[in-house]
Amino acid sequence: QVVGIGECDNHATPKRLWGVTLSVFPFRKAFRFLRTHILTQSPFTGNGVKDKALLIEALKNGRVYVAQESFLSAKGFRLSVTEGNREATMGDIFSLDQMSQLSVRIPTNGHIRVVKDGALYHDEIGQSASCAISQPGVYRVEVFAESYGKYRPWIFSNPVYIKHL
Repeated sequence: QVVGIGECDNHATPKRLWGVTLSVFPFRKAFRFLRTHILTQSPFTGNGVKDKALLIEALKNGRVYVAQESFLSAKGFRLSVTEGNREATMGDIFSLDQMSQLSVRIPTNGHIRVVKDGALYHDEIGQSASCAISQPGVYRVEVFAESYGKYRPWIFSNPVYIKHL
């Protein structure tokens, strides 16, 4: 299992042009470009030691997604796999008994693509998508949002690992 995170290497390098100093990719703009959203098991408490443990546990277990947010916030993205009263999300290993349901919610309309073992499994345009899962595999989600008349890369989830019971 591999956890994907996003990282933005930026130095806000000052450049002098026609006697004016400009910042190439200022921090305020660059850090909106790529974000890693971390889903902790519980809210932060304000206790540094406990909060650090929550953060590390979420990263270690792949409960994160990456978003290109220069044009649209990805806050509110949700990926879950359910079967009966059992539920899994990114980074989880889910034991498939019979038939499960993979569900995706996004903050606004987009082109939602479910990828299984590296190949397109299901795609749908809207604010949510759902598909049945009857086979084991590694399932993840890619979302493309419309901006300036084109669908552009927006959200990339970590996978849910589906195994047979």
